[in-house]
Order: sequence, then C-alpha cells, then structure tokens
Amino acid sequence: MGGRDQKGLVSLVRFVTRHVNDARFAKVAIEVADVLLDLYADELANNPSSQISKLFLELGRAVDRETRNMKNMMALQGSLDLILSASKSSRKPALRTEEEMVRRMWRESADGKADAVVEKESVTSKLTLGKLLYT
Repeated sequence: MGGRDQKGLVSLVRFVTRHVNDARFAKVAIEVADVLLDLYADELANNPSSQISKLFLELGRAVDRETRNMKNMMALQGSLDLILSASKSSRKPALRTEEEMVRRMWRESADGKADAVVEKESVTSKLTLGKLLYT
C-alpha cells in the first residue's frame, strides 16, 4: 500500500471511508485504514491542508460515527437482553395496588370483621374511585 501516487491513494482512502460502516467490509477496511495511517502519518503531519489529509479527516469522522452506532447498538442489545430475561423469569409478577387492596379486604371480611356482601361492594366502589383518580 505504500508508495502510491496521489490518485491511487485518494481512491483507496475514499473506498475505505465508504465501506468502513459496511459490515461486509468493516474488518478489512479498518485494517487497511490502520496500515494507511501508519504509512502516511508523516505526510499528513507535514501537509495538513492537502486533499489526502482532508480525506483522512473524513475517514476519522466515519469511524467516529460507526463507534457511536456500535455503542448505541450495544446499549440497545443490553436493554433487549434485560427485557427478554425478565419475560422468561419464573417469578410471579407483583400485584397491582388495586389487587392488593381487594385481597386485603376479602381477608378481613372472611375473618368476620365485616359483612362479605357489603365489603365486596365497598371494594368495587373503592377500585372505581382509584381508577378515576389515577387515570
């Protein structure tokens, strides 16, 4: 890859920049970019305003974009793994507040603290009121 003329180097850097974000070519494109940076680092430092330097800056931006995309994808994958593992859990889901209230009131009515029929109507009216308040 070393010793290329300006035209050949420009087309190679453009190819690498175009394909660094493509999963089919990414591994090779990253290796080529690394070798090109090693070979042409002195030329880039000596002439920062050249066309090649601008193309390498564009390549750097493409690599930065791909890095951000990969970080976002990894975060998304972690979230999906968490959701999927929670859905496979054998634990029973926690009861909602309304369900707990109904269960508590029915236990109290079964213990003889209140009339079951009246208590059931009371629970229904409290649930309706609770739904109105929280929606």
